[in-house]
Amino acid sequence: MECNPSGTTDPETWPHATARLQLTERSGTSSLTVSIRNARPYTLYTVWLRLLGEDSEGNPYGGSPLTGIPVTPLVASSELPAQVAATPPNAGVTEASNGFRTDARGNGRVTARIDFPIRSGAYPFQRFPNWEDHKDDIALTNDDNLARLGGGPAVLKPVAITDGSQAPATILVASHCVDDLSHGLLPGPHENWFTWAAE
Repeated sequence: MECNPSGTTDPETWPHATARLQLTERSGTSSLTVSIRNARPYTLYTVWLRLLGEDSEGNPYGGSPLTGIPVTPLVASSELPAQVAATPPNAGVTEASNGFRTDARGNGRVTARIDFPIRSGAYPFQRFPNWEDHKDDIALTNDDNLARLGGGPAVLKPVAITDGSQAPATILVASHCVDDLSHGLLPGPHENWFTWAAE
């Protein structure tokens, strides 16, 4: 069964799938609800935040200092340890704080209350509690990622959220049909569904 609405084997499998994003920001925090309808039933979906962009000359900037990839799970910084626990080489999990499961009709939603603004904001990696205790838990985390973003070894700093003007999207929704697992800080096997630019 094709999972991706723009997949190559059957792009018409989910032609009526829709998504809605509600975003409220107040006092340096955000409340975000993502709802999808008529998508693939009984499926795990996760929500991601884009941190890698390009400047007007095509030079890349940003990315996750923990993994070196363009995205990070859309969760409060206090939830980063739980995301680490599901990141390879650790086993994935069937439930995710940045995710939800669709019902028999392909409907589902997640609400996230996060400790930073998304519009013109930055992900506050420096708030990762007890970072030093978790540094060796993530196989892809290394001092090169941190140094690339201006920190020294084991230093986490905020990373700007791309605004969509220089990147395809700010917020992304993916499904996980292949293994039905969330892989913490990494998307793992996934299919892209919906994107929004927080303008």
